[in-house]
Amino acid sequence: MQDPVPGNVLRAVNYYQSPGWGAPLAPGRGFRGSLSNIDVANDLSITHITIDKSARVRADIVREIVSLSGREIVSGRQPATPVPASSQAKRPARAAAAGRP
Repeated sequence: MQDPVPGNVLRAVNYYQSPGWGAPLAPGRGFRGSLSNIDVANDLSITHITIDKSARVRADIVREIVSLSGREIVSGRQPATPVPASSQAKRPARAAAAGRP
């Protein structure tokens, strides 16, 4: 049995295969967030060994993360946000290797 999702969590997404690997999560005391239990047992391309490599699961996770930032996914990639030169931290010069001038 897995521990319940604690009250300080705002969003929990749990992928599991029933029966077998993993189990649905349950909300703990004081949990008021959003909880999604996703059983991937019907997707025969996903196994215990391949669940982290599944294009479907990865796309779902990226979508969840991007939704937290409030930004839009364009062509499956998030465009880089340029950092103004005035806000870039000065990088210290690399030290010369020992014994080299």
